[in-house]
Amino acid sequence: MKIVGYQTGRHDVSYCILENGIPIIHEELERLIRIKEPSGDGLKMYMDRIGKIDEVNYFVNGNPGFQGIKQHEETINTLKELDNKNIPNITIGHHKSHAANAFFSSNFNEALIFTIDGGGVEENGTSTALTVWQGKDNKIKPIDIIPITTLNLGSPWRLYTGKIFGLSSGYPKGNQSGTVMALACVGDPNKYFDDFYKGFKVGGGGHNPVTLNNCKKYKPIAEKSEQDKFNVASSLQKATEVVTKEFMQKYIDQYNPTNICLSGGVSLNCLMTGKMLEWWPNINFYTDPVPYDGGLCLGASRYLWHNILDNPRIKWEDNTTSYLGPKYSKEDIYKALN
Repeated sequence: MKIVGYQTGRHDVSYCILENGIPIIHEELERLIRIKEPSGDGLKMYMDRIGKIDEVNYFVNGNPGFQGIKQHEETINTLKELDNKNIPNITIGHHKSHAANAFFSSNFNEALIFTIDGGGVEENGTSTALTVWQGKDNKIKPIDIIPITTLNLGSPWRLYTGKIFGLSSGYPKGNQSGTVMALACVGDPNKYFDDFYKGFKVGGGGHNPVTLNNCKKYKPIAEKSEQDKFNVASSLQKATEVVTKEFMQKYIDQYNPTNICLSGGVSLNCLMTGKMLEWWPNINFYTDPVPYDGGLCLGASRYLWHNILDNPRIKWEDNTTSYLGPKYSKEDIYKALN
């Protein structure tokens, strides 16, 4: 059985093919055009790259609402063709897709799953940047879906990266939050901790008044000297860690998990995820190999394969191979060389 998953949105556009539950192709648009975080249409990308419909059993979209992206006319025609041929086209929630990719790419039979990012929409229209799930065998189920206005860690990071540090926070150079994370290693984490902690805790989404005020306040401080920049970054990093630990702790206390899976763009913060091994030394941790939105197509496909179609779990020996693009012919190679 073949499932085509796709992610259409403002960034991390991608598609994948699952064959009997195993990814055989996974491609991201930015890897092909060499421009970071372009908006685009994942279904059109599949049709441009592969273009086969009749041999596909299901299509599945991992990003409801297309995140504000207008569908191409070609995509609208493709959807009509799918409908005419009775090929299902299913939509799976943004964070549900993240959670599914984390759990079903792991070898855990049971796990508590946390997804943390800058925001996404579920099937019912709920916007969230933080969710909690329970995974068992071939199913995941939601425990808590936090409204995006209650707590958002990813959106402030994108904002701070651009407004305070003057780094790229999206198209065309990508999100350089990882650079801010690196700067944090040599700063004083306590110097400006309170303001960044409050910015996360006050709620109101990523662009709340405290966060916006922090941008104005700390931009000139970060520009004063290299060490000042380090101190601002380190304070932001510590605030992120403290807020995340506080949030996760109540679910860990309640469910007492042996295993935890992580997904969503904020789980790329390896400084923080590394410390989780110290915070909770008796818990096994697993991070989704593609935790950012480029993995939504994989997660949606895996949710369909396991949760909806009720297929058994797959035990992985290699679940992170990067060699999932199409083969290149001699003609392709000569064309590129010329």
